[in-house]
Amino acid sequence: MKIKKRYTAITTVLLTFIFLFSACSKGSVKFDRVDLNKVQLQLKVGETFQLGIRGSGNTALSGVEFIGGDETVATISESGLVTALKEGSSVVMVKSSDGYGVCQIVVWGEIVIPLLSMEITGIPAGNTVSVGESAQLNVSFSPANANDYYSLTWSSDNTGVLRVDESGTIVAVNAGTAIITVGANGTLVSAFAELTVTA
Repeated sequence: MKIKKRYTAITTVLLTFIFLFSACSKGSVKFDRVDLNKVQLQLKVGETFQLGIRGSGNTALSGVEFIGGDETVATISESGLVTALKEGSSVVMVKSSDGYGVCQIVVWGEIVIPLLSMEITGIPAGNTVSVGESAQLNVSFSPANANDYYSLTWSSDNTGVLRVDESGTIVAVNAGTAIITVGANGTLVSAFAELTVTA
């Protein structure tokens, strides 16, 4: 269903392109082509791109007007900096004293930062906890901002000794040892910590 929607969006973009081209090449408006550095731009949500004139020493645009475009999908600054906001498509016409240029912008899903490693933090001193006690474990990510994109699964290899809930809170049940493992869903990255429970 998602693929079908993307093809529909691209088809709509192309039809809009044809309409804009026709509107500017007929009648009293002369269509002089401005050679943009991108006529088809694919971005992920959050990414940016500097739209400019091909071959220009300074790719930033100046003295131009942007016509059309869906600003809920992508915004364009006065200098031509495109910022992708949400999944979708948009066609923008760039008007300058030299003529017109058209850029098709397609925005795909959100950026996912690759997770390199994790480490469990908040472990009690000496990796030891007494029966009946609890503690909150946390995770540090590398890179640090990857935590915005991954959900976690916590587990204990010995729930009769040490239990852990979905948020990383451990509860000591009986004396013994247990290994707490946390994994980032959708990846092979995990971290573990061995703890001892004393009576």
